[in-house]
Amino acid sequence: MSAVKGICVIGLGNFGLNLATTLAKSRQSVLVIDADQEKIDKIGDIVDNAVCGDATDEAVLRASGVKNCECAVICMENNLADSILIAILLKELGIQKIVCRATDERQKKVLIKAGATFVVLPERESGIKLAYTLSRRGMVDYFAPSGDFAIAEIITPKSWIGKSVLEIDVRKKYKVSIIAVADGTSEEFTLLADPNRQFKDNELLVVAGDSASIERLTSK
Repeated sequence: MSAVKGICVIGLGNFGLNLATTLAKSRQSVLVIDADQEKIDKIGDIVDNAVCGDATDEAVLRASGVKNCECAVICMENNLADSILIAILLKELGIQKIVCRATDERQKKVLIKAGATFVVLPERESGIKLAYTLSRRGMVDYFAPSGDFAIAEIITPKSWIGKSVLEIDVRKKYKVSIIAVADGTSEEFTLLADPNRQFKDNELLVVAGDSASIERLTSK
């Protein structure tokens, strides 16, 4: 999968700041826009371009070079009206992917109608993630990108140790796919390409499947 050609982050609250910084560290081309000059000054040396201005102003958006970005992420905090207006402007400017931050399902529906192609609810998603990792003994991390589909990092079940994917018949019996595996001491994951590779003690697995199947797997 090729990298996104230019990402614009609008709004440098905690969410936007962490997003922009992480993207930049991942060598993505990042443009940030915020009306607070102090915030712009702090991140100016980290990202490719930092613009101080009101993103609800079409002239500011045009001058920022946002049209050169394939994706724009609207991270405005507690300001639904501004997020809606910015989404509309970005859509009119031809941005292919418009991602918005929302606090609840009501805001999500409104933002999608305004032109957002994807809406994240970080508070809800972090709560779900924490609930799963706390309530499931074998689960280390959990991510549900859409619908019922989920990706989780789990401790290798004891009953799997010394057996291979083929022997266990993981996909048929547990209805999950194993994507990667890591030694629990290093946590450096590698793709699990060999179905005959035997599972070892003290390993971590990245599995994908529907949330109910993953929940059943980690409840054993």
